[in-house]
Amino acid sequence: MSGPAVPPSRPGLRAVLTRGVAWSAAANASAGLLSTLVGLALARILTPGDFGIQAAVVTITAFFSTVADLAI
Repeated sequence: MSGPAVPPSRPGLRAVLTRGVAWSAAANASAGLLSTLVGLALARILTPGDFGIQAAVVTITAFFSTVADLAI
């Protein structure tokens, strides 16, 4: 028989925090890049008037999303 089982070592708090921050930063950067690419594609597809309406809707949606995140 072997000795007592040794529990697997877990990463420290600093390693977990660093990995979490890295994933969050990557997610935010990816979302920003995707948003920019979609905006550029829509600028090519839509007429200037339609693109202006789309830009206004995106701005208002972002504002209300921020207000909702603040739970106001």
